[in-house]
Amino acid sequence: MTEPAVRIYTIGFTQKNAARFFGLLREHGITKVLDTRRRPGSQLSRFAHGDDLAWLLAELVPGCEYEHRPDMAPAAELLDRYRGRGPKSQHITWRGYAGLYLKNLRDRNLIAGEDRAEWAAGRYCLLCSEHEPDNCHRRLLANEIRKEWSGTKVVHL
Repeated sequence: MTEPAVRIYTIGFTQKNAARFFGLLREHGITKVLDTRRRPGSQLSRFAHGDDLAWLLAELVPGCEYEHRPDMAPAAELLDRYRGRGPKSQHITWRGYAGLYLKNLRDRNLIAGEDRAEWAAGRYCLLCSEHEPDNCHRRLLANEIRKEWSGTKVVHL
């Protein structure tokens, strides 16, 4: 039996105004935004505040749901080490951060717990704050899913 094709979208909200952000989601027919931030109450962009975001998605992107997925977020301590918070001896590079984040995903067997058919039936979008996906955990997560689910395509909005 052939596995259903999956297309995963990713988006960061910084450096986007609300019109651009919601317009991209609408344009690509996103049906579910998976918020992969540890703390969705961030004040970086008011429209992306977790409580407001769920309501705005329902109003501005027809048929789109919101789900906070802290299990997909990097551990707070890991993010602090990468961002240079805490003791200097604990700081890590992007490469170190990426390796530890991916190890954590694999250790938790996160992707095995996801329903591929459900993802294939919808258009899921991984959300975080980073404008570009290059040095962002959402790209790492999407690529890990792509490795696990052959034939998966990733589109960064």
